[in-house]
Amino acid sequence: MLKVGGVTLISMSEAVKRFGISDETLRRAIRQKQLQAIRASGRTFFKPEDVRRWKERYYYPSKADAVRVRWKRRRKRQKAKGSEESGGNNAATAAQ
Repeated sequence: MLKVGGVTLISMSEAVKRFGISDETLRRAIRQKQLQAIRASGRTFFKPEDVRRWKERYYYPSKADAVRVRWKRRRKRQKAKGSEESGGNNAATAAQ
């Protein structure tokens, strides 16, 4: 937490913990100019009320849950594909 001229700011990591939103989602909101952020010393800060308002207006938990499920499936497929490739290579090497 940072106080500047009577205004309280929270860091990216504090916003993630306090509001339950991923840092990538917050960065995307900044890029899309939906959420105002302040950069100082290489860190990103927000006014807590700005994050709260953004979450009420733009963040849909059901949509976020659906994205999490898709990414979980994708990682599972990639992991399976990677183990098949490495397993196949080991079997071919052992046969030679």
